[in-house]
Amino acid sequence: MKRKTAIICDFDGTMTVKDIGDSILKHFKIANAQEIEKSYSLQTNFEKWMREKFKKLTAKPQEIEKYVLSIVQMRRGASDLIKFCKQNSIPFEIVSGGVDVYAEPILKKLKIKVKSFFGRARYSSDGYVLEYPFLDEKITLAQFKMNRVQSYHRKGMRVIFCGDGTSDLKAAKAADLVYATKKLLKLCKEKKIKCLPLVTFSSLQKSL
Repeated sequence: MKRKTAIICDFDGTMTVKDIGDSILKHFKIANAQEIEKSYSLQTNFEKWMREKFKKLTAKPQEIEKYVLSIVQMRRGASDLIKFCKQNSIPFEIVSGGVDVYAEPILKKLKIKVKSFFGRARYSSDGYVLEYPFLDEKITLAQFKMNRVQSYHRKGMRVIFCGDGTSDLKAAKAADLVYATKKLLKLCKEKKIKCLPLVTFSSLQKSL
């Protein structure tokens, strides 16, 4: 009997074509391209870096929402895949180091409702306080993503993981099938992790 499948997907740079968090930090002059590139080192605690940067961001939530909705480009086939998963009882969840202040307006506009894990931002005139309620001192973002893969394995399910960044590497190693782009695609090739290039979500849907 064929095993049931679950899909775990990163958000920034995976479901979206560009990294929206990075775009916000550049647009509001909180971080430059060089600083952002350094944040993707395997040695960087990404969630800690995000907390530090968003603390300096004073743009109001409405300003951020207006900006992201003007620039966001979803990867082709994302909405269709989610619809397909709902129709066929295939679990689909988003696990991301991104933040609700920009992710929720995007998902709301596209009428996408799925189980998701994002950082939570609390706004004040002094900047944003970011919390990752699903993480703690022992569990990093990379570890948590891997844990989500393993949670479906414990249910006897096959897991497809989609990602683009360094924090996706552990989950990619644990998954049964990987669709990767950008830095994750390069890392998978270097570490000989079997993966398929993620260009659109249409090929993933066809495989299901």
